[in-house]
Amino acid sequence: MAEHTSYAVCMHFDSASGMVYEGGQNLEWRRAKTVRKPEWWAGRLKLLKQLVFPALARQQWQEFTTWCLFDKRDEDLNGDVLKFCVDAGAKCTYRGPSALREHYLRGNCGMAMKWLVVVHQDSDDLYGPEALLGFACQKPAEGQVWHYDTGYIFGLDVGRLAEFNANSGGPPPFHAMCYTRNALVNGDTWKNYRRTWNLGLFHHQLLAAKNVKRLAGRQFCVLVHDSNTTTGWNNPHTARHTARELTDQKERHTVCADFGLANWKG
Repeated sequence: MAEHTSYAVCMHFDSASGMVYEGGQNLEWRRAKTVRKPEWWAGRLKLLKQLVFPALARQQWQEFTTWCLFDKRDEDLNGDVLKFCVDAGAKCTYRGPSALREHYLRGNCGMAMKWLVVVHQDSDDLYGPEALLGFACQKPAEGQVWHYDTGYIFGLDVGRLAEFNANSGGPPPFHAMCYTRNALVNGDTWKNYRRTWNLGLFHHQLLAAKNVKRLAGRQFCVLVHDSNTTTGWNNPHTARHTARELTDQKERHTVCADFGLANWKG
């Protein structure tokens, strides 16, 4: 693993943002309307308990810290999710990236840190057991982005499993970004670093970054479910990324075991 490097796996909980599919044939995206419903949080809690945190616990490489970044606008709704994440050992904050920067800049990582690698973790998707090891085996560099663009997709409501290939519209949200220690000094240095290396806010913009490397292997699983604001099993956005469906029971069993999908109780 890279010397003097800290790894932070970050989940953002914000029911008031996101991108949603616009119907028709043009596959356009727009900013989502606010989704502030108790059932959204209840559904997310079920996913976190049964699938997301267990998938992190199954990682072959465990030298990372899980961070959960919450939005103050959701403070009246997120209590159960926040408590679960704290009890699961995650560092939780309402202060977003500023808390992350301050923590690692102070040296709380327990070593003379030179690099911070921030791994994006959607709160309703899964990494395969070798995914974080794949990030950790890479050599950090300024502005470096690593990403996976092939994996699997599983319909929680329909029980269907298929290969997922990022065919257009940018890579899916399974990536890590490298930051230098100097980039953590304050909000301005953080923003300037992102601007210098063209690190976009959304995963759809990843390929525009100046220093991008694709990692091999099907090391993620996109979960499609009834509270997902972006995809459904049968909508055109999902269809253009869905490849071979897994119908062989032995192959399906192996993939389900890797991602813990057999634990899903609906």
